[in-house]
Amino acid sequence: MMSTFTSDKSVMSLIRPTRSEEVELREVVKEVTESMSATFARAQVNFHFKGDHAVWIKGDRQRLAQIVANLLTNACKHTPAGGEVVVTVDKPSTMVRLQVKDNGTGIDQKDLPYVFERFYRGDRSRARERGGAGLGLTIVKGIVEAHKGIISLDSSLGEGTTITILFPPQAHQGET
Repeated sequence: MMSTFTSDKSVMSLIRPTRSEEVELREVVKEVTESMSATFARAQVNFHFKGDHAVWIKGDRQRLAQIVANLLTNACKHTPAGGEVVVTVDKPSTMVRLQVKDNGTGIDQKDLPYVFERFYRGDRSRARERGGAGLGLTIVKGIVEAHKGIISLDSSLGEGTTITILFPPQAHQGET
């Protein structure tokens, strides 16, 4: 049984960046996706990575990997066998974009305003069978905001979910 008390201090320790350095985001995403390839294979979920160019941001590499791992775990967990998860890392405008899109179960519109709240798990019957404490997206949002980023979520029940994160870019030595 999960404790009903989790202090703000303990949640903050999960999201606070401990380092700040130039990070090539595409490289971080590739490392996490490679480490999770067996998970996707076991779940029989097709996975695709899109990211042709290096994109640099300033941040904590470990916390950024935590974002990617959490989002991919959620996408895999909520996408049925034969479904698809696509991760894109690019810079379509002045911001660096990390996007995770699946064609899984989706989220009911009535639940969308609450998905980033601590302990919120949406449909209780589905949440129980899939596990989780309802902290994942709260932690992701906190890490994104600690990196001066913006997170948005678009979802339709039965159609899938798209999570888009925008980070300010970091000029990298050697770039012109």
